[in-house]
Amino acid sequence: MKTKALLPILVIIFWVVCFGFATSNFNHLTLESERKALIVEKKPQLSLEVIDDNDHASTLSKIAINQQKVVVAQFMYTSCRTLCSTLGNQFQQSQRHIIDKGLENKIHLASISFDVDRDSAHRLKKYRELMRADDKVWSLATLKTGNDLKLAKEQFGLIIVPSQSLDIVHNSAFLVIASDGRLVGIFNDDDIQGALALAVTQLQLEA
Repeated sequence: MKTKALLPILVIIFWVVCFGFATSNFNHLTLESERKALIVEKKPQLSLEVIDDNDHASTLSKIAINQQKVVVAQFMYTSCRTLCSTLGNQFQQSQRHIIDKGLENKIHLASISFDVDRDSAHRLKKYRELMRADDKVWSLATLKTGNDLKLAKEQFGLIIVPSQSLDIVHNSAFLVIASDGRLVGIFNDDDIQGALALAVTQLQLEA
């Protein structure tokens, strides 16, 4: 009986040790958190130029300013079949949550494609139809030029690596932008709840 009782504890200890080893005694997680905090602390100018699915030019900052809402943004590309599909599903659920909570006039979602060469306004419209994105809640845009992509890499640590398949290996994160266009937070791509919670907190600060 004692052996059976100890088994679950030993399993937990095993996975904690493995996870600690994989993250170099959790240093990688700490470094990633520090990296994101440092980006916010630097207060980058969100001057990345984008073109939306109606061919209108704007910037990442102006999306928030023009909407007069707190924006949760993420980088993606429309033909992605892996990570971006997950991000898109998270935004679909977030869109429903925002509408259900009556926050559509206060919180906005923005998907920004880094696939400058392929993600035209037409492709963004197709993606909008696929994701059933309500334009009152969810903006779609692509970075305007390669220079904007370079700036995104420099400012936000965006990493893009072409692969042998049709997909592009890349990282992603959720950016939380205040209604005056300031970056106020960055969250891992598996923490949409954290991003939305900060958006709500930002709303309270702006009230």
